[in-house]
Amino acid sequence: MTPQIENILGLLLLGITAWVFFSIWRSRWKQTKKMRSSTLWRIRDLSGQLANDWLGIPYQPGGLSVRLFLAAENNSLPMAEELIRKKADVNIRNDNGATPLMVASQEGHPDLVELFLKHGADINAKMDGQTSLNGADAKDNRGLTALMLACDQGHVGPAELLVKAGADVNAGDSDGCTALMWACKFDHLGLAELLVKAGAKINVGMNDGYTALMWACQQNHANVTEFLIGNGADVNARDNRGLTALILACEPGHLVPAELLVKAGADISAGDNEGCTALMWACKFGHLGLAESLVKAGAKVNVGMKDGFTAFMWACQEGHATVAEFLVRSGADVNARDNRGVTALMLACEPGHLAPAELLVKAGADVNAKSTDDQTTALMLACRQGHLAPAELLVKAGADVNAKKANGFTALMVACEHGHLELVKLLASHRVDIHAKNDSGMTALMPACGEGHLGAARLLIALGAVVNSASLQGLTPLMAASARGHLELVELLIAKGADLNSRDRNGNTALRFANSAGHRQVVKRLTAAGASARGFFRWRPE
Repeated sequence: MTPQIENILGLLLLGITAWVFFSIWRSRWKQTKKMRSSTLWRIRDLSGQLANDWLGIPYQPGGLSVRLFLAAENNSLPMAEELIRKKADVNIRNDNGATPLMVASQEGHPDLVELFLKHGADINAKMDGQTSLNGADAKDNRGLTALMLACDQGHVGPAELLVKAGADVNAGDSDGCTALMWACKFDHLGLAELLVKAGAKINVGMNDGYTALMWACQQNHANVTEFLIGNGADVNARDNRGLTALILACEPGHLVPAELLVKAGADISAGDNEGCTALMWACKFGHLGLAESLVKAGAKVNVGMKDGFTAFMWACQEGHATVAEFLVRSGADVNARDNRGVTALMLACEPGHLAPAELLVKAGADVNAKSTDDQTTALMLACRQGHLAPAELLVKAGADVNAKKANGFTALMVACEHGHLELVKLLASHRVDIHAKNDSGMTALMPACGEGHLGAARLLIALGAVVNSASLQGLTPLMAASARGHLELVELLIAKGADLNSRDRNGNTALRFANSAGHRQVVKRLTAAGASARGFFRWRPE
C-alpha cells in the first residue's frame, strides 16, 4: 500500500471518528418542541451503532429510553413495546423536562398513553422546561402535567385514560393553571365535562386570580361558559386586578358570554381595581350591542372610575360616536368632569374626534368649560393637536377664542407654538386678540418665532403684531428666533423693524444669544444688519 493511500485512509478514519464524537455531542443537545427531528435521531443512532460495531466505541445517546420519545411522537406502539421490553425507562425526561407520557398525551396517542401508564409512568410528573402550546411561541411552561397537555390540545382519549388512572385533576402549572382551565381556554367542552365529573374544582384561581370561567368568557366560548355556570361557577369572582368574568367578556366584545353572566346574576356595577366597570370597558372599545345590553340590565351610565372617568368619556375619547349617542339617549351627563375637571368634549377634541364633538355640542356640552388643573379648554386642546374641524365647530358654537390657561396661554399662542397655520387663520378670523400676553408677558409672536414657524409669524405681523414686544424678562421675538437659529425668521423680523440691540434683564442681546448657541449664519446676518457686538465677544466674519 502506497503512503498516499495510507494517508487517505487515515484521513477517512479520522473523519469517521470525528463524526461519531460529533453525533454523541449532538445527542445531548436540546430537542425541539416535540422532538420533530426524527431523521436526525435515526442518523445519530445509526452512527453510534456503527461506531460501537466497527470501532468498539461505547455509544449510549440516552440508549433505549431516548427512543421512547420517537415512539411517543410518531405513535409507534410496536417500537415502544419493544423498547420497554428491553428495559427502557418510561420516566426519562428530555431537555424540556417532558416524559414520553407527556409527549404521547400532547400528541393524542391513547394507545401509547395506556402502555406507558401500564409500565409505571409517573402520571402526575410535571414538566420543568420550556415548550410551545397551541402553536404559540416557546415559553416557560414549568409544572405542566400529561393531563394538562392533553387538555390543552383537546385530546379526549388520553385525558380519559389519565383521569381513570388517577391523574390529579386539580394540579396547577407554575402559573397555577389547571387542566380544567386549559380545556376552557381552548373551548374543549367535552374535556371540561370530563374533568368536572372527575372532581375538578371550578372556582379555583391561578396565581393571578384567573378562573376557568374567566378564560372561557375572555375567549368567547359560550358553551363552556354556560356549562361552568350550570355547575356552580362563581360569576362574581375577581382576579388580582379586580377583573370579573363579565368585564373580561365585555372588553373584547363577547356578547353571548356576557348575557349568560348577567342572566346568572353577575354584578354589572362591579368595577376593577381602578373602578372601571363592564359598561366602561364595552364603551371604551366601541361595543354598542354590549353597552345596550348592560344598560338594559341596569348598568348606571354616569358612575365614574376612581379618577372620575365615565363610560361616556371613554366613548368620546376613543371616537365611538354611535356608543356616545346611545349613552346620551340613556341619560349620560355631557358635562360630567373627571378628577382633573376634564370633560367629554375636551376628550373628544384633543384626538380630533369630530362626530362625538358634534354630538356633544348638539347635546348642550359647555364649550368654554376649563379643566381644574391648568384651566385648559377644548379649543386649546384642538389647537395644540392641529385639529381644524373640531376647532371650527367649537368657535362656531361660541367658544371663547381669548380664554386663558392658568399660565396665561391662549388658544392662539398654543396654535402658534405648534405651527398650525390654518388654526391661526381660523382664530384670527374670529377677532382673536393677537396682542394678548401670558403670565410671562409673551405674545403669540414669541412662541411662533421661538419654534421656527415662519408662516404663523408672518401672518401675525401682517395682522399687526408688535415685533418688539418684550416679555417680563425683556425677551423679544428676535432673541427667541436668534437663540434657536431660525435664520428666515430673523430676516423677517429685521425687515419688519426689530430692534437689533434690545437687551433682556441680564443684558443679553439677540446677537449674544445667537453666538452662545453657535448659530454663525444668524450672527453674520445680525452683524450685517448693524447689531452691536461691543463688549460681548470678538468675532471676525470668515
